[in-house]
Amino acid sequence: MSGAVKQVLAFPGGTVLDGAWVLGLARREPVFREMLHAGDALVRQEAGWSPLLELRAEGGPRLAVSVTFPLVVGVQVAALAALRAHGVDGDAVFGVCAGEVSAAHAAGAFGWEDALRIALHGGRSLEPEAGRHRMLITWLPESECAALLATLPEGAVGIGARMEPGVTVLSGDADAVAGLERRLTAAGIRIRALPFPWGVHVRSLREGRAALEAALKGRASLPLTRPMLSGARARWFETGASVAASHWWDMLRGQVRFLDSVPALGTVGAPLLIEVGPVAEMSQLAPRLGARAISLETALTTAGALS
Repeated sequence: MSGAVKQVLAFPGGTVLDGAWVLGLARREPVFREMLHAGDALVRQEAGWSPLLELRAEGGPRLAVSVTFPLVVGVQVAALAALRAHGVDGDAVFGVCAGEVSAAHAAGAFGWEDALRIALHGGRSLEPEAGRHRMLITWLPESECAALLATLPEGAVGIGARMEPGVTVLSGDADAVAGLERRLTAAGIRIRALPFPWGVHVRSLREGRAALEAALKGRASLPLTRPMLSGARARWFETGASVAASHWWDMLRGQVRFLDSVPALGTVGAPLLIEVGPVAEMSQLAPRLGARAISLETALTTAGALS
């Protein structure tokens, strides 16, 4: 892709949401609050549970993949609406994992209702298979992780995400990941198990493809109204392109290629990444890779200077 881009709206992946933070933002930002309530009504009608009740729950929302994905996308869609109400809209978008659904919505591929439906069906399609998997962050380069994985049965664990040099996320069979955790701990290597009782971004996920693609049948992507950088492909979807329904299953079981995606930002200049999510994740990581970035909170408080 050619041409200069000044601002990129960046949508992170699945994360543990701080319900108190989200509800606090809803009290301060009326457009965010309205969109949260609209999303809550849609999920209640189509899935029978309430995102707002999850956010209000003592101890935080449930960590099931069928809850986490639509919660994250619902909050991001509401945050996008709040930014736009302040005049911040970006010239392009960038998304990883569940955030790629929100990014596609922001790029005009479909409305917010279908973004939530894709997240709902995506989460459902992964159960119960994703529950037999787990994810582990290792402070090891990809080459060392590959050598480690070669000692395991083929396909048991794979590289789930490449986030920055020397930091690699592994994903795979829960027992195999637990075994790696013990081995790496004994070797004194820094690790951190992700808190979710499931794992994605691993090629051994197979069972949900047909269910997801059947659920999305007839929900074709509209042509994009702005470029979208895909964290699953580490390349741009150009303005006017469409996102095939098959992309979403491929995204869920393929690697998160954040480390590979950041250089693609250099092809459009040196844009400012504006994180559209409640956790300052991409806005902390991107500067370590040479990109400029700010959090949602900063974007909302400095919107006049950004718009």
